[in-house]
Amino acid sequence: IEYAGLGGDHHFLNLGYMNSYYFPVGSRFVMKYRADFRFIQPLGHTRYETIPLDERIFLGGDFMVRGFRPYRLGPHYTHHRDVPRGGLSLQYYSVEMVRRIIEDWEVFGFLDAGHLSARTWDFGRMSVSIGYGLRFKVINSIPPVTIGMGYPLNAHSRGDVKKFFFSFGGNF
Repeated sequence: IEYAGLGGDHHFLNLGYMNSYYFPVGSRFVMKYRADFRFIQPLGHTRYETIPLDERIFLGGDFMVRGFRPYRLGPHYTHHRDVPRGGLSLQYYSVEMVRRIIEDWEVFGFLDAGHLSARTWDFGRMSVSIGYGLRFKVINSIPPVTIGMGYPLNAHSRGDVKKFFFSFGGNF
C-alpha cells in the first residue's frame, strides 16, 4: 500500500498484491502459479487524466503476458493508437510448467492472462497467451538468460503481437 500526495499536486492510493506459488511435481518438474493485482485509487481532485504517466500501471511484454508487445495491453490515446496511456486496475495470472534438463538448463511452457483498465477497481476481458521457452545460466554469478515464443490467443491487432522474447533474469 502506498499513499502519494502528502504536500504534492496528486493524491492517490496505490494498492498491490503479488503472489507466486511453486509446486514440485516429481524430481524434475515444477509448476509455477502467479497472481498479481494492482489498483490505483485517485483521491480528492485527482482523476485518471491527471495522474502522472510514470505512476500509472502498464501491461504486456517479456515479463507480463508474454507474446504481446511491451505496454500494448490496456488504454491507448485516442488520436495515437500506438501510444499506451497506462491504467488504474491490473490483474495478471500466469501458470508455468518447468522441466529441468540438466543442472543450469530448463524448458518451460506457460499460459498468461491479464487485464488493464483506466477505470478503478475494474475486472474485465483478459488478454491471453500461451507459449514455451528455454532458461539457462551461462555463468553462475549472473542471472539466467530466458528465450521463448509467446502466442496471443485474442490479440486486437497484429501490431500488438511480439512472439519472440529474450530477457536476462528468472522473472516469474
